Amino acid sequence: VMSKRKREEEAEPDFDDEALDLDLDDLEDDELNDETLTKIRKFVDSAEVEGLDAVSMKRYLAGFERAVTKNSQMRIKYPGQPDRFVESEVELDEEIKKLQAIATSPGLYEEFISLRAHESVLGLLIHDNTDIAADCIDLIKELTDTDVAEENPAAVKLLVETLLEHQILELLVSNLNRFNERDADERQGVYNILGIFENFLDIKPELSDTLGAKTELLSWLLKRIQAKEFDNVKLYCSEIFSILLQSSKPNQLKVGKMNGIEVLLTAVARYKKESPETTEEEEFVENLFNCLCTTCSREENKNYLAKAEGLKLLQIMIKNKTYVRRCALRLVDYVTMRDPANCRRWVNLPGLGTLFACFMKTPKKSKKGYDEKEDEEHVASIICSLLRMLEVSEQGKLWSRVVDKFREKEMEKMERLMELFEKYRQRVKRAAEKIEAEYELDEGEELDSEDEEEIYVAKLGAGLFTLQLVCYIIAVLASADAALKDRAKQLLTFQDSSFEDVQAILTVYADNMGGADVPAEETETEKNHIKKLAGQLTESEVPLFQ
Repeated sequence: VMSKRKREEEAEPDFDDEALDLDLDDLEDDELNDETLTKIRKFVDSAEVEGLDAVSMKRYLAGFERAVTKNSQMRIKYPGQPDRFVESEVELDEEIKKLQAIATSPGLYEEFISLRAHESVLGLLIHDNTDIAADCIDLIKELTDTDVAEENPAAVKLLVETLLEHQILELLVSNLNRFNERDADERQGVYNILGIFENFLDIKPELSDTLGAKTELLSWLLKRIQAKEFDNVKLYCSEIFSILLQSSKPNQLKVGKMNGIEVLLTAVARYKKESPETTEEEEFVENLFNCLCTTCSREENKNYLAKAEGLKLLQIMIKNKTYVRRCALRLVDYVTMRDPANCRRWVNLPGLGTLFACFMKTPKKSKKGYDEKEDEEHVASIICSLLRMLEVSEQGKLWSRVVDKFREKEMEKMERLMELFEKYRQRVKRAAEKIEAEYELDEGEELDSEDEEEIYVAKLGAGLFTLQLVCYIIAVLASADAALKDRAKQLLTFQDSSFEDVQAILTVYADNMGGADVPAEETETEKNHIKKLAGQLTESEVPLFQ
């Protein structure tokens, strides 16, 4: 799940009373130059707006309704003569902006709704003048802002639900389609619409399904993401797209069917040779890969990536060692997990050389975008997937090619595997000891279940999952080849460890398996498989695979 980033549009610096430093009473007309006026404007804008009371809000609303009526009458009276109704439009613009003060008093939202003011605001979303529509969009964004929601969640939720009853989602998407981003004000309107969607999704996450099913937002976002030039709107689109996909299976499946995976792959392909230029562009790339990982986690979508030659593209990205290398490894991890077809495709690329080059040598820590712990986890996970998925397919032919990688060059990859085992075993041990030291237990006293869970979570944070994956690989290789088993045992002895330690780690791994997306029967089969492998580690029988 991706974390929400607080967005600050380019704000002017704060000013206090002393910062103005102007004697307005003695100021001559000829001194009111642009610099002075700008200074005054900044000072006024920086002043804190006090919360409204009900009387003040009604006064604002009355002025707003008069401006709406007057503008409507003038447009009807003088159609096609904008110079005759432009003054009423300026007045309406000013009255809409005044309503933003209502956001300082969310306790008044219920009365705002009872006066049906929201209907007038929504009605202006289809105003012929896009500036007026953009003003109303900005107003709705302010009224539903997350800071306001934190202050009075019930009031903001009531307003959001009321707006939803009046088809605001469809109105907002229609404005996305009509706004021309070459105009700065309309581009800001697009940005604010995305802000409203984020506000709504923060308050009602279940809206993801509705937005995907009842509006054209997904297709609009996909189209906007393809724009050549990078800007803050393109970045925001990638964030909203990621939010819409992360917890919505219908949206994930819909994106797969609408050729979305190929569009996303094309968008990230621009970075296969060159890294993003800014941190914002890096964030954009991360968001796109989050979308790909989320979408391709669905079995129904994995084939779309294969058809788009996605695995070949990911292999190139990993080889080129640019910023997207880590993202590409993560996606390969996702698409090979529990998928024999993609595992076969990866081996047949051929992709084993690329994978094991990552296994043997990770980039320097100073390299941008590099995360040692994450890289090693994904590489280990991919190897596990290949060993598990290919074992039950192709009569073990491709599976043997994976195992052979650990035999070649005097079993150097076994040495690397055992190096990773010791590295993560020590990390996990230190993490456990640190948190256990925080508990002061009397003699004979045991930790309760909550404390044990806290320790387990701390171990996961230190790299327990990677350690479990490494142990799984050790167990498979030990079952596959007597020479590999002997070498593993020898290396473990050098580290003051043994197969019993590997066995214990695998047992805990099996006992904690399971997830909402994995059928219970499949989980049980996997548990039994791992426990069987663990048991064979301490047996002196003929290896299972020869």
